[in-house]
Amino acid sequence: MKRFQWKLGLNMSLLLTCIVLPGRLVRLYLGDENVPNLVASETVIFLMCVVSWISLQWCMRTPRLSARWLRVLLAVLGCIFFTTIFNLLSPFEDFPNTPLIPMPLPNRLIILAMRGVMVGVLMLVAYLYVEQQEKIQFTRMQLEQLKQENLAVQLSSLRQQINPHFLFNSLNVLKSGAREEWVKDYVMQLAHVYRYLLRHNHEANLVTVAEEMDFIRAYLYILNERFEDGLQVVIRLTPAAETRRLPVLALQLVLENAVKHNVVALARPLFIDIYQENGSLVVKNNVQPKKGGYQGMEIGSGIGLKNLTERYRLLAQKSPSITHTPQYFIVQLPLLD
Repeated sequence: MKRFQWKLGLNMSLLLTCIVLPGRLVRLYLGDENVPNLVASETVIFLMCVVSWISLQWCMRTPRLSARWLRVLLAVLGCIFFTTIFNLLSPFEDFPNTPLIPMPLPNRLIILAMRGVMVGVLMLVAYLYVEQQEKIQFTRMQLEQLKQENLAVQLSSLRQQINPHFLFNSLNVLKSGAREEWVKDYVMQLAHVYRYLLRHNHEANLVTVAEEMDFIRAYLYILNERFEDGLQVVIRLTPAAETRRLPVLALQLVLENAVKHNVVALARPLFIDIYQENGSLVVKNNVQPKKGGYQGMEIGSGIGLKNLTERYRLLAQKSPSITHTPQYFIVQLPLLD
């Protein structure tokens, strides 16, 4: 759109420059005009129009003036000002038929003001045309975005209708066919995890700490089946803390981050401590990085932690506190009311 504005401004400047050109060419043919004055004065007029267009755009877009009529008035006055200044400073004659330079200054200023009004009105009409095109284009973009969002919502709705039924029916079949008790327990906890994920499938949701911890215990059950005693998690929360709120899956993301970047093994257990401190939910783990884990990574540079920080900022204008030492990695999640 900016390229279109400049192109229109240059075309308007050329048009206004060429308005008096046919008559001046006739005078040149008859010998009443000379080439240097014609070329120089037309160049001055073109530059005057370009500067006037830039001035008009600035006046119409300046945030300092809220009233639109003031912007219009200032834009026209700007055109009058630059029309007058360019003429007074130029030694070339713009109107050989009615020369302005020999005229008394008051008469000359009146004619220049009239010319400035004409230039300002024509350019203002062109600017309003550009502005209207911008609004039309912006409206079209919004409508297209709404169409895409509507299609995405419809697709998501279809997936939510199909996937949960298929998933839970499959898990029920697996549970009924299992003979060992631990398999049944594992399937039940897996179903609990996916039920929670499906119920809270929007990033902006807030849940109570009690709800999140109920999900986390099922999530940890699945992790413990994988890592056994290589993962040691201690949870120490007061009943008051469990009534507070935090973004959905915030705690799960921090736990996943710890498991992802650290060695978890029977010979080198990963210890995670979850507790409340100073209005925050603290997750603290010992650091034993995998190859390419925390080493060389700046604090908070992970995509997951960045997304979590952005969610907190949008929801409560707060952000998690992240502390990284050689021994521990500590994330403090602010508890919300």
